[in-house]
Amino acid sequence: MEDPVWFALRNTTYATSRRYLLANSTSITFQHAEATSWLLFCNALSVIGEMIVSHSGMTAIQALTIMAFHAMGLAGLCVEYPMIKYAVQLAHAKGLQRESLASWGLSSADLLTRNWLWWTISVIDKQMSIQSGRPSSILDDDISTPIPTTAPPGSSIDVKVVTLIIRHAQICFRVMDRIMPVKASKQGFDRTYETIRDIQEQLEGLLQDMPSSIDGNTTSSAALSAN
Repeated sequence: MEDPVWFALRNTTYATSRRYLLANSTSITFQHAEATSWLLFCNALSVIGEMIVSHSGMTAIQALTIMAFHAMGLAGLCVEYPMIKYAVQLAHAKGLQRESLASWGLSSADLLTRNWLWWTISVIDKQMSIQSGRPSSILDDDISTPIPTTAPPGSSIDVKVVTLIIRHAQICFRVMDRIMPVKASKQGFDRTYETIRDIQEQLEGLLQDMPSSIDGNTTSSAALSAN
């Protein structure tokens, strides 16, 4: 019998690839591309129970994370929230949110894989929380895993850009967590002003660190301050 984790990974990869390829075709509607992709994704969803109950390894966490990412592009459905919640729970069980100790005997490649996986999960979780208004499954104060400074083995990702994405997700969530809740409306003006200034400084730092190749906004710090 096929391993449910690899079954889910394969079908999610097929579903994502099919949706992408068909969506770029001028002869096929987006609805058709979505419907065809959905059939493959349903195969992956069919083994969720087995993955959560029987498997708690890194591959299972990766599979759930990829499924959550794919589900974010589904129109009118909200299956991405439980997917990332399951991924967070398994990641916590593996201690991915904690900085690895030398006594664990992990190779540099394994450390990079763990750290990148955790921060990928964190970004998706924060993004979903911001979009849906649902609470995040991750408490930032519980995280000691450092943001990686090198790409994972075999990857050609732009580490600086991905790091900026992580920082942006953190800042956006702080806006929702520290300014938008009901409790924020009950704090004094001075406290609210300090919070907004702190977040603004973080945003300005993000803009300053953004490479010119992706900086589509020339807004200056002075303009930000004026707003």
